[in-house]
Amino acid sequence: MQVEPSSLKVSSAGTNCEAFKLINGRLDLNPCRFQSGASVNIGMNWEAERKELFDLGISDFPDHGIWRVTVNGLEVKDYTLEKSAIRLANLPIDAKIAVTFQAK
Repeated sequence: MQVEPSSLKVSSAGTNCEAFKLINGRLDLNPCRFQSGASVNIGMNWEAERKELFDLGISDFPDHGIWRVTVNGLEVKDYTLEKSAIRLANLPIDAKIAVTFQAK
């Protein structure tokens, strides 16, 4: 399983740390500067299933127009249209996806 740094939450004594580093699957907490011997809480979000293909509910894609796809509010270009669906790879956990089409 590949762990994304954004899926981790690290804290100690009520203080969150975002300075930790994830290197080759190992968590380096030195940048957090927690006190020696402190209890550290590490939480991780994970997905039971990773979905890449989303049915748009369209029987035929329009021939002329502009597709706009955003992931977490940022426009992306690395998607493919397949029959009545769109395929998006490498999505972050809990991604918010928006697909719009503007006819020409």
